[in-house]
Amino acid sequence: MKDHQLITALQGNQKQQDEAILWILAHWWSDVKAFIKSCGAEEQFVEDIAQEALAGLTQQVRKENFKGDSALLTYFKQIARFKTIDYLKKYAPTSSSVNILPELPEENYREKQELQEEINYLHDQLVKQLDETCQKLMTLRKSEYSMKEIAREMGWKEQTANNNVSKCREKLRELGEQHPSLLTKIKELL
Repeated sequence: MKDHQLITALQGNQKQQDEAILWILAHWWSDVKAFIKSCGAEEQFVEDIAQEALAGLTQQVRKENFKGDSALLTYFKQIARFKTIDYLKKYAPTSSSVNILPELPEENYREKQELQEEINYLHDQLVKQLDETCQKLMTLRKSEYSMKEIAREMGWKEQTANNNVSKCREKLRELGEQHPSLLTKIKELL
């Protein structure tokens, strides 16, 4: 499912919501759990944290708090990150939490989100200058589609998708070099 389809389903009736959650469980669940573990959660708590993050995601989408500024999976992982931080603050031993928490970006979340939005806007300005196929490919990549998903979407073999994405990235780099002010602005934001 694409992000907009998941959002529509999560905001829909109970059957649609259940189908969207099943899709998330089938396609994103293991990735999100691995992400939670990489944030420092102990194995026995990963499933609980992931379930809380999924509940948070569905609640945010239903309340229309998700604005589409990032891919839905990225938003889900951000919720999982904060749920993990909450877990670590509450349950992790002090010696462990001292080592882990400083590495997790909790402070200035809104500021970081605004920076990311600005970078995305500048990126989109460059992408708009590409041909239609490259625009679609870059949009799919930005939405975190895998090469296999891009190939399916475009009706290509996976290797063809990979080659075309590489060519489009190169065109995007060349455009960036032709517009150094945009690249400078992106670097300033980083």
